[in-house]
Amino acid sequence: MKKPIFFLLAFLLVVTSFHTAMTVISHGGHQQTSHVAKYTVTNSNESAVYSWWTEDFSASTNYNVPIGSEIEVEIDDPTNLNTGINVTIGNLTALDETDLNAENNLGVGYWQIPKMLGFISTLEWSELQTNMSSLGFTTFDFDDEAGYTFGATTFDAVNITFADAFQSTSLSYNKDTGVLYYADIVIFNFVLEFEITGYIPYEAEEPIVTTSDGVFLSLSILGVFALPILRILHKKE
Repeated sequence: MKKPIFFLLAFLLVVTSFHTAMTVISHGGHQQTSHVAKYTVTNSNESAVYSWWTEDFSASTNYNVPIGSEIEVEIDDPTNLNTGINVTIGNLTALDETDLNAENNLGVGYWQIPKMLGFISTLEWSELQTNMSSLGFTTFDFDDEAGYTFGATTFDAVNITFADAFQSTSLSYNKDTGVLYYADIVIFNFVLEFEITGYIPYEAEEPIVTTSDGVFLSLSILGVFALPILRILHKKE
């Protein structure tokens, strides 16, 4: 009786292994959970007093940004465009903002394509390039095969440069996650350049698991063979 049980267990193990091989596990860091990104300001108009406006433009807070100071951005849920975002820049801390409002206040984007850039960009790079190429910029360059070296590692990056009579901006994003690496923004007397110096993704509690059609094939095999094997074992008893 022990040998048939052993062979049944071995069979189930093979089926399970096949099922596992057909399972795709996604654990994409910031795409599922909150993260903190830290940047260092490399250029700014230090003598200027900037204004951070609320999303409805009903109130503003003045601040200034010294060169060498840090920008810290904490995003609760990068998969939600309306997620809460905390931004510390210069002598200002803006709590529970949206990425869109940070984008508007700091020029990390463009007014005709809201929610596509910012501190977390869209990952639809082809769509973004198509949209931006139709906006009539005086300068426009889109390189989705660039690289950005952060620490000792060079990551796939997307570099975007655009300018019109109002704004001149260069941005660099991680191609796989949309995290902003670098920004150089000039809007009249608003000057701000910064680059990433720290990134802390919080690990998801559990990986997100999706399965291909292999799981259905595995279950079909199990259904076809397991029942006869169990009947044979039952007769031997």
